[in-house]
Amino acid sequence: MKRDGCIHCGTPLRGRHAPEGFCCTGCEQVYQLIQQDGLEAFYVLQDQMGRPVNKGVKTEDSNNSSLRRAQQAGEATGDYGVARLRISGMTCLGCIWLIEQISRRFMGCRSARANLQDQVLDLTWEKGQFDLVELTTELNRFNYALAPLQGSGLRVSAMAWRALICGVLALNAFWLEQLLEQNFLDPSLAGLFHMLALSVVVLSLFVGAGFFVVPVFRALRIRLLHYDILAASAIVLLVLHLFSELTISSTRTVSWSLLPCVLFFLSGGRWLQQGFWQKLRDQSFRDAVICQRSAMRWRRSLMIQSSCIVLGCLVFVPVGLTAGNWMGVLKTVAGCLLIPAFYPLAAIAQYDWPRRWIYAGVLSTWLVLGFAFCLLWSPPIAASWSALSGFLWLFLFSTFGQSHGQESEQVS
Repeated sequence: MKRDGCIHCGTPLRGRHAPEGFCCTGCEQVYQLIQQDGLEAFYVLQDQMGRPVNKGVKTEDSNNSSLRRAQQAGEATGDYGVARLRISGMTCLGCIWLIEQISRRFMGCRSARANLQDQVLDLTWEKGQFDLVELTTELNRFNYALAPLQGSGLRVSAMAWRALICGVLALNAFWLEQLLEQNFLDPSLAGLFHMLALSVVVLSLFVGAGFFVVPVFRALRIRLLHYDILAASAIVLLVLHLFSELTISSTRTVSWSLLPCVLFFLSGGRWLQQGFWQKLRDQSFRDAVICQRSAMRWRRSLMIQSSCIVLGCLVFVPVGLTAGNWMGVLKTVAGCLLIPAFYPLAAIAQYDWPRRWIYAGVLSTWLVLGFAFCLLWSPPIAASWSALSGFLWLFLFSTFGQSHGQESEQVS
């Protein structure tokens, strides 16, 4: 894949102090390691800009003793050793594939499953034939660091916290919007409450928007589309809508709760989808390997679908401009962009499963888009539908799709 930036991580090249084609000597060394070990498919599966190796993380020597204790604890019961470890340095689908490939090549390793969202690696191995410290040293060479998970008991994921905080902020934004619209406040306090409402919206952007916008930006840096491209575009349109209401709108009302509510539904829906997908993967994809052919096929499908949806949304632009309601156009287009639930499709498409399930998801998306075009769904309704439909699609796949699955092909 042709890149303008670093051959390994995609970081833009600035200056001539680094090796030609690389942002740092570390990236050049890891690139050579990947080529020597026959792991070139990493660059095909890489779906967003990575982290320069010189800015990466390494496992400290002091962690070796804790890793040995983790291995002993994992081998204390059962027929095989098991452990869940914290792994640092993962940024994309290519990292997941590379880490799993390196781990599975180690003698005694039975299975390895990396989780990008939680930054963890689940390992299963034959007792007496596997060395966790040696695996850690090998992963360090590729700029990944292993460490035992800290703490025990119930762990709340970062996505759950993000959804919870976005929900609290959405409720506060709605309450402030009602106070300002109903004129319950003393006029001297209106300015203060406007500042409070603006602060709530800005906080919701910091908490919820980055999760969807940043990966899209990093993917575009290496000329690829991320599956959250439409959701990120909708968030940008809603920010423009809010800015327009604050600066040039002739009305005094401001939709303070619009953006926080959308971010809550997006974050909450992604939390549900990620949790369900992780359980499904542990049950049905335990030994599955990411399939390069299937991932590339999905990448082409995402390009076609996103282009068609954007072209369809352009229909509203001349209509809104003619009616003099271009701010309404921003909301309508944002609502249409929020409807597709591409995350579940992208997750399943990593593996070589029957195409009919991907086609079914695409067809259902376009059917709902047709209804949305006719009914002009608001952004919160569209975001809530995206959350629900993605969850339902994964549920249907787990119920009816597993019996038709194929064994995933391994990238050579």
